[in-house]
Amino acid sequence: MLLYSLITVFTDTTLDQAIDVLDRVRRIFQVATSSYVEGGASFSAGLALNDEGSSLNDEAIEVIIKRADDKLYAAKESGKGISLG
Repeated sequence: MLLYSLITVFTDTTLDQAIDVLDRVRRIFQVATSSYVEGGASFSAGLALNDEGSSLNDEAIEVIIKRADDKLYAAKESGKGISLG
């Protein structure tokens, strides 16, 4: 089984907008992989937002990535095709 991770940065985006984009990506991914994997491959996502007005220094970016990673693993434990924010 192949597992891939991807970090995507959305700027000027609300949590609902980011979830909408990731849900569209998930559907496209499942269709694109359906000829290789019955039902399409699984796609899970974790989302984290920077607090509005906060600066993005290296430490803040690491905290955001850690929060998103924690959400990703929570999504994976919740089932296939889940996006959590």
